[in-house]
Amino acid sequence: MNERPPQVALVVGGSGDIGREVASRLGQLGYRLAITGRTEPRLEEAVGKLREFGADVRGFLCDLTDEEAIAGLFDELGEAYGRLDVLINAAGTAQPRLLIKADRSHFEETLRVNLVGPALVARHGLMLMRKAGRGTIINITSLGGRQGRKGFAAYCASKGALIALSDSLREEAAKFGVRVASVCPDKVDTRMHGDDPERSGMIRPADVAEAVVFLLRLSPAAVVREVRIYNTEP
Repeated sequence: MNERPPQVALVVGGSGDIGREVASRLGQLGYRLAITGRTEPRLEEAVGKLREFGADVRGFLCDLTDEEAIAGLFDELGEAYGRLDVLINAAGTAQPRLLIKADRSHFEETLRVNLVGPALVARHGLMLMRKAGRGTIINITSLGGRQGRKGFAAYCASKGALIALSDSLREEAAKFGVRVASVCPDKVDTRMHGDDPERSGMIRPADVAEAVVFLLRLSPAAVVREVRIYNTEP
């Protein structure tokens, strides 16, 4: 009797705090991992840490603002694994800036990383998954996409659009047996927040990872469209 090969999970932004935690958790569950990063040093560091814990992982440099790089990533994935079971869009950027001080380049950069890049990644991922007739795509969005925050107009707008994109993609992907969900956390304790005195009360990256695992453990008959995770302190 042939054993089913391990499932393959791609974590885009796997060199970041949230993405690395998601990848670590999936590695513990036996997934073969592919993670991406924008810079080589952080990517190599993340791959090394994951391998220390016994994960089967490969790293791929990929700039989400470069459409050709995204296409090349999926060409490499197809050659390396020949399949894709899980896609996690965990990359993102958030540069605080008041709207009256934000120029066009600020909005364009934020939208390219937080919306356009994940959309192109999801498109390529769906093309791989539909051949197998199954798969799961999870976009890490934000509660900021549900309610705007002072100083984060571009970020909140991009995350709100990513939630809407997830909803649209879900309708398209269902006929291929592919599920699509959003994980919307409140503020997460990552390097992005620097010396923020409120970090002690923030959600941990591990909480986001557990939400991802919850979604992946659902039966094929079940779909949770969105998981919202709130900080305990307002």
